[in-house]
Amino acid sequence: MDRREHAGGAPRANRSGDQWVPACDFPYEVLDGFSHEEEPLYPMEKFTDALHQVAMWIVNDGKFQERGVTDRAMVFAWMIAPDALGCSTQAELADKINLSRSQVNEYVRSFTSRFSFVSGATYTPRQSRSRKP
Repeated sequence: MDRREHAGGAPRANRSGDQWVPACDFPYEVLDGFSHEEEPLYPMEKFTDALHQVAMWIVNDGKFQERGVTDRAMVFAWMIAPDALGCSTQAELADKINLSRSQVNEYVRSFTSRFSFVSGATYTPRQSRSRKP
């Protein structure tokens, strides 16, 4: 069945049983339990679950304090897009959000451990060179 919309071509969707479900691109291999061969599209349910897991990390699984939520959100943004915050190191991020380096290091360690995700910004150029095969 060709599912064309009136003005935009075929929507991004996959079949799930007898229904069409929305799909989107997302690198699920960075989250535990989603590692599998690359798929060009992912069901919206997987994207929603991935965002839910990140949100739970940001609110410390419901055990949050207001300042902690802001700190974790800033660390998450830096891990994903360091250029968006204008910081290239964890030390610069710590200064920018008024935390100690050890606090930022712990947030980065927590995120890295939970999602098996390492941002290139977390390594110095020397460390990056030493990790290449």
